[in-house]
Amino acid sequence: MKKVLALMLAAAMVLGLVACGSKPATTETQAAATEAATTKAVIENQVATKEAATAAEGETLTYKKDIVIAHHQANVARGPQDTGSGMQKILGFMIFNRLTIFDPESKELKGSLAESFEQENGGQIWTFHLRKGIKFQNGEELTADDCLYTYERAKEFGKSTSAWVDPIETIEVIDDYTVKYTLKKANMDFAFQMSTNQSSILNREANEADPEIGYGIGTGGWMIDEFVANDYTKFKRFDESWVWEENGINPTETITIKYMADQNARMLGVQAGDLDIGCIANNAEFYNYQKIEGLNPVVAASWSCDYVGMNANCEYFKDINVRKAVAYAINKDEALEIINNGFGLTCKSMWCPDTIGYKENFEENYEYNVEKAKEYLAKSAYPNGFTCKLTTINAYSLYAETVQAQLAAIGINCEVELTDSPGMNEAGKAGTLEMYVWNSTMSPFGDFSRKLITSDGASNYAHFKNEKIDKLMSDAAAEGDAAKRAELYEQVQDELNADCYLVPMFFGYLSNLTRDNVEGYQFTSEGYYMYNVRAIEK
Repeated sequence: MKKVLALMLAAAMVLGLVACGSKPATTETQAAATEAATTKAVIENQVATKEAATAAEGETLTYKKDIVIAHHQANVARGPQDTGSGMQKILGFMIFNRLTIFDPESKELKGSLAESFEQENGGQIWTFHLRKGIKFQNGEELTADDCLYTYERAKEFGKSTSAWVDPIETIEVIDDYTVKYTLKKANMDFAFQMSTNQSSILNREANEADPEIGYGIGTGGWMIDEFVANDYTKFKRFDESWVWEENGINPTETITIKYMADQNARMLGVQAGDLDIGCIANNAEFYNYQKIEGLNPVVAASWSCDYVGMNANCEYFKDINVRKAVAYAINKDEALEIINNGFGLTCKSMWCPDTIGYKENFEENYEYNVEKAKEYLAKSAYPNGFTCKLTTINAYSLYAETVQAQLAAIGINCEVELTDSPGMNEAGKAGTLEMYVWNSTMSPFGDFSRKLITSDGASNYAHFKNEKIDKLMSDAAAEGDAAKRAELYEQVQDELNADCYLVPMFFGYLSNLTRDNVEGYQFTSEGYYMYNVRAIEK
């Protein structure tokens, strides 16, 4: 098995897919943290993927047939195009494959369903050569027509899939195993975009035969056995999947991923042995789990940046002085400690340290400064403060309360409004959010941030428009020289910093609590990759 060292990024990063609304760390927890090694040391020594166990001489290892996992986000759809939530990424890794894949160890983009690919005309034309003999879970063979169908269906979802759909001018099926994408403009990152969950390849036959469930049929190692929205998904192993060729078929036969909003319930479930894995959405108790026999808390870095956004169409936040007042009033170090027990890295840029053109310092770094925040508010059209909505998901309630308390110190009163992930996405697209706490998964490829920061970006819930950013992003995507691309992305970050519609908070950590007999699963920088998880019978 490959090992995935948890410190995958340059400076030990990134929050998990969400921060859970539990209480701040107790005195006992803080004491445990003091006694333990520093967070950095824990991360550096943590292996997120355990090596496969070996049997002693004369013994045979027996594996559990069924694995049960609890997560803090609900399952809302079978397919990868319908929503971009963290849970959908997990399902996507289980059920589907994409044309390309990013290797978290080598940090290289490689072929997946495509055995090879090449670009021409400066990144405007991309040709992918498919592997032959790959089977979908309905028995159909993967062909280039399925790539065409995936694009055709994705166009129906508007902003949900626009990040990879909109740049495409035409798709040409050259033959059964060759597909050519011609883009509207050159984009050197297009092949990476084809590695993301929403670019997962669907089967035309399955979807046209049964639109209700056909979009949940892929080429991955697991197929849906039972699906109850907002409750659980049960997978059964798809033995004919090509993914088992490298390491052999997983001895696990079924995997169930349950939606369990309460973190305490998840943790107690793992301790009782009712669950094999439980997502730790909030790391306040992480050190304590290390002391409990039979448990194995694991942690890894990812690319998800938590941030506070302000809607450009909201009257208060049209004022740059208000936005800067908010930025200076937020104490990121305090927030990280309260919310995540210090597990993470506060940041000044939405770019993660691995991203091309990453920049650390700006003309204004917005270091926590209450007096400066009050000065900016005094210069604004609202010197006496105001009241606004602060929206986030239920699992981020502690996060919202922390920001609420910090902004109250300068006279900005936030009424916290909680919703779920689909509700957050719907409100963001509709433009009804005023101020909000959210996260976005970034990547080493700069054009990936387009969805968040360009005028028509699918995840631009702040609805700000900066024509210079739009142009810089287009110029950078078409630039073949890496050094010049980096310079352009630095300019993008300068513009974002000056506009201050988004206040980057921190990159934290992604962690799970597992039984100590669990092995084979791994984290990736995008989230969890559970396809090869298994557990030894004791």
